[in-house]
Amino acid sequence: MIRIQNKMTGATQSVWGILILSVLFGAGIGLALTLSGNPFLVTALVLGALFAIITILNVELGFLALILMLFLRISDIAVNTYGLPSIARPLIAFLIAVAALRWLLHGSLPRGWLTALILVSMYGLVVFGSLFYAADYARASAVLDDFVKDGIIAILITMFVQQGSTLRRVIWVLIIAGIITGSISVYQYLTGTFDNTYWGLAEAPVLNIVGETESNRVAGMLGSPNYYAQVLVILVPLGINQFLDEHSPLLKFLAGWSALVCILSIFFTYSRGGFVALTVTLLAVILYRRLKLPFLLLGFVAGILVLRFVPNPFFERLQTIPDAITGEISYVDEVSFRGRVSELIVAIQMFTDHPLIGVGVDNYPVSYQEYSRQVGLDPRTEQRQAHNLFLRTAAETGLLGIFTFGLILWMMIKYVLDAYRHFKRAGMKKYANLVAAFGMSVLGFLSDSMFTHNAFPRYFWILVGISFALPQIVNHTVRDYAEAGISDGTGVLHSPD
Repeated sequence: MIRIQNKMTGATQSVWGILILSVLFGAGIGLALTLSGNPFLVTALVLGALFAIITILNVELGFLALILMLFLRISDIAVNTYGLPSIARPLIAFLIAVAALRWLLHGSLPRGWLTALILVSMYGLVVFGSLFYAADYARASAVLDDFVKDGIIAILITMFVQQGSTLRRVIWVLIIAGIITGSISVYQYLTGTFDNTYWGLAEAPVLNIVGETESNRVAGMLGSPNYYAQVLVILVPLGINQFLDEHSPLLKFLAGWSALVCILSIFFTYSRGGFVALTVTLLAVILYRRLKLPFLLLGFVAGILVLRFVPNPFFERLQTIPDAITGEISYVDEVSFRGRVSELIVAIQMFTDHPLIGVGVDNYPVSYQEYSRQVGLDPRTEQRQAHNLFLRTAAETGLLGIFTFGLILWMMIKYVLDAYRHFKRAGMKKYANLVAAFGMSVLGFLSDSMFTHNAFPRYFWILVGISFALPQIVNHTVRDYAEAGISDGTGVLHSPD
């Protein structure tokens, strides 16, 4: 009886606490609107206050809200589009403070993050070292500043994502991000409302399609269609996996919706690299799932219906890939191919000239014209990027950068494969599928990285954080579920909640 009364008292206190916070929250909004004539500033204050309340009441929920904001680049949009101060840094600091306080009070510090800290710091030292020899100090310094924030995010993910249930929630946050950005992009393209950026979440610049043809290419919250396609590729296998594995019709619908709008948006970016990465990812899904003929036929019919929405210039742009492979067109004759070949050759030459430490982070564009004139393929006079993550890393950071970056990639792949094997051995099929789908996301990102240079590294470090969290996820989840003995009779264990 006393225990029941204590629970009721605790529940009553929680209700009163939420009511008091709600009143204070509403009063704060009213005061902000009264004192400020800037609606965007008010919105930032409201978001910050809402995040603070959520984090105080539930640290994990605050962490998930932060992941959603980071993936959609809410803070970057606020800074670049509306001239507001960064909200990401104070929110991250607040989350760390609240989480650290709770960890200390409960005496249960997270485990398994030291490896992430060491490897991220090793690469950080390479980036920091660039400050001493980079031709453009400001560019290198800006990269270091961004890296510190992204590295902290990766380590935070490793510390927060310790359970399989938390991993599943993180995956669902990414799927929701896909629903938001993909739906806006599809709507923007089908309605032709390219002048409307939808609060900064849907850029659509006019860029080259094929030959002399130019048109709007959806670029989402990144402003660059090729990199937007790379980010969307990450989300496709996650959505497909949850569509296949979720029991709830609502969750199946949401997961399928996310996968569909992300695939359509990739087509609307006109990104050839994105299409290649999407193809690799979908083939991996089909081979892993061993989909039966009826499902494949259904997917084929759905694909035909989807292709009805794909513009003809996209297929013309894709046709340049087999034409270049078969030699029907020379890379010299196609403007984008000619530029890409020049950029790759320049990256190799930079590495051979500076094999140990490279030319400095983000200093490839500074030296591009000097090398490009010697190659003689690219008539463009502006600064260019390498458009290949691995060659860019070699050109800018040399063997030191290749070693540390390669070590991070190797550990990511190892952790994904180990986690998959452990979950499968434990009979936890859905978690094995979830890890496999995440591995396909990494595969898609790296496949697209053959054509892009990681201009928005945050997404890579989010993948790093999740990968490095997998060992602890396996340890905690397999042990807890084995002790609970929760199964559906098929040997598949399920979360107690």
